[in-house]
Amino acid sequence: MKNIQWDFNSKILNNSKNYYRSQELIDEEGMSSFQWEQDDDGNAIAFNQSDMMLKNKFSINAPFTAFKYVAINPNINISSDFVNRFQEASINEENEVEFNTVVRFKNRTTSNLALSISTKVYGILPFKVGNFQALRHVMTPRIGFSYSPDYLKNDNYFQEFNDEYYDYFSGTLIGSTPRTSSKKINLYLGNVFQAKRSINNEEEKIDLFSLRMNTGYDINKKEFKLSTLNSSLRSSLKNGTKIDMNFTHDFYEFNKEESVRINELRSVPRLTGIRLSTNFTLKGKKNDIQNDNELSEQTKNFLNDFSSNVWQSRIGVSYTLNKINPENKVENFWLNSNTSINVTNNWKLNYNARFNLIDNNIVRHNLTLYREIDCWELFVDWTPNGYARGLYFRLNLKSDMLQDLKVEQKTGIYTTRPSF
Repeated sequence: MKNIQWDFNSKILNNSKNYYRSQELIDEEGMSSFQWEQDDDGNAIAFNQSDMMLKNKFSINAPFTAFKYVAINPNINISSDFVNRFQEASINEENEVEFNTVVRFKNRTTSNLALSISTKVYGILPFKVGNFQALRHVMTPRIGFSYSPDYLKNDNYFQEFNDEYYDYFSGTLIGSTPRTSSKKINLYLGNVFQAKRSINNEEEKIDLFSLRMNTGYDINKKEFKLSTLNSSLRSSLKNGTKIDMNFTHDFYEFNKEESVRINELRSVPRLTGIRLSTNFTLKGKKNDIQNDNELSEQTKNFLNDFSSNVWQSRIGVSYTLNKINPENKVENFWLNSNTSINVTNNWKLNYNARFNLIDNNIVRHNLTLYREIDCWELFVDWTPNGYARGLYFRLNLKSDMLQDLKVEQKTGIYTTRPSF
């Protein structure tokens, strides 16, 4: 074991607040009223409360390799925290539990352990099609185990009255103490598919797509010990297009009549969720206009101005399906677009829209127009419909010193917003 890594960090926090206490007064007629607690001179008494926390965390891991190909990484985390006040429970004369704040430093030390084991498996398949030479598959299986102890029986952290447990640290800056033990096994399988091709006698490696799957097993659970199986497939093409697919499967049966899961394993996991998304960008290229002696100067100026027309549109498509309850499926299918157009050198147009492809309607859309006019600039933002419907118009000087010299008009939702 040649590589041992450790880390220690400490954090201190002190919260101080001033406050007043009210007291109830009952007059001779039995009427009640409230006033601040006062001193002998009749002035309200100001109280101060200071909450302090000191958190210390120490972690150590020692990764090493066994049998040349198996990576093993044990990990230990220890937290030792201090507070300057805590709550203490007691039984009063009516046999009821009451809480008192104790102003004294108190320490709590907790820990957890983790162990992961992984390796890599490589496979190459000859694939001589066009300039492609071979396909490569890299598989990374990993198994992990995590454990944290049960602190409920620790008298320094909990009090017990009538089979009920009361945490000394509840409501403090370091938070409540874990009440149950945790023992979990995590399973992961990663796959990367690549291609190798030859261009001009030079080899190039291309990442085709990745496929990842993970699930877990909770030893302490009485039922439904297996967690859902989550799978994701991702790919990024060279033109910038991204494809993302996510699937969720359940290992347990589902009672359709009572709409509840049953603690019985299925022979084949049931598909309960799908999320598909892709996004890409479309761009227009700039075309330079060649001078033509037969055109007038005004026509040449117009064509040169319009030749700067460059547009770009970012398109995103998203589809989700939730069928945890197969009798009540929830489905969404969206298309989002953001299009920017330089109509001329000075005119700029932007259009945003979100479409519901299931109901075939526009959820919302927005149009923005910008124009430079010598030392002035024009800005128009228009939302035609929906809850954010409105129009914003502004004509102002570009100079920072004279930016308050402007013509501005707002309607709809824009009347509740600050200026752009």
